[in-house]
Amino acid sequence: MLLNERYIGRFVWNKRKFVRVPGKKNRRAVERPASEWRILDRPELAIIEAATWAKVQERFASHRQDCSAGGRPLGAGRHSHLFSGIARCSCGAGMGVTSQHLKAGVRYVQMGCAAHASRGNAICSNALTVSERKLNAAILGALRDELLVPGLLRRFVERVNERVASNRAKPDQEVARLDRGIQEAERGIRNLTDSLVQIGFSEAVRERLQEEERRLVDLRSARMSLARPAPTAKPPSGAQVEGYVRDLLGTLEADPERGRDLLRRHLGTVTLTPRIEGARRYYHAAGAFDLSVALDPENGTAPEESPGAKYA
Repeated sequence: MLLNERYIGRFVWNKRKFVRVPGKKNRRAVERPASEWRILDRPELAIIEAATWAKVQERFASHRQDCSAGGRPLGAGRHSHLFSGIARCSCGAGMGVTSQHLKAGVRYVQMGCAAHASRGNAICSNALTVSERKLNAAILGALRDELLVPGLLRRFVERVNERVASNRAKPDQEVARLDRGIQEAERGIRNLTDSLVQIGFSEAVRERLQEEERRLVDLRSARMSLARPAPTAKPPSGAQVEGYVRDLLGTLEADPERGRDLLRRHLGTVTLTPRIEGARRYYHAAGAFDLSVALDPENGTAPEESPGAKYA
């Protein structure tokens, strides 16, 4: 968004063209030289002031110079944690990283109450920390046990198969819609061209003709992309889904950012309460998860309370 010139009323098209790959049937996009770009300035459509836009672009330019001089891009060195923003202390504060170190190329992270770490006992007296690895393994282990309930995986696979079948029908409907749009755009261009022949040059007709031509190019491009055979989605088997669930930790840690988004969507908040049993101190975790992904909407049940999990 911060690089989209449409927000300042500047529209650019004809920046690319499609050329056929030698020896193949498909085509690839090639950038056109700037001299061939078509640019339309409509300042009355701008929703961002020019001065604000200029400041943002200057900051981008400065940042690129810093990176080329050996600096690190914004966010470099950051590590995604599966339960960031999800796991919370019983005081309500988030569980954050309190310490970390590298050993033999492996990162070891300790997590604890962020309020206690930043503001001390006056805000929260919970000084207990837990290994991120133990936190992930315990919570996901409890979730895995609930997901392996007999019949739930079978229903999940059935729902996936239903969605795949539904998605296969959508491209045909989209092709028909685009074909109708192309015909309408071509008819509109013919009518506008006839108008120019009959009444002579008109600025309004010229602008309308350009708009219809741009629309026709976009529609044909979209139609061409649908003409290519889409890869056939192969629904997962019950054994594959069960394998993913049994290795839930490995599945989510393979892509921590996407894994965290999925957990936020279906797991919600997990509350960690410190417990003391003699000399032993641990966390008790409680939360709820949404099973609607594997149930019919009309038969869906309310999220069930997940069992407590203890961390040594």
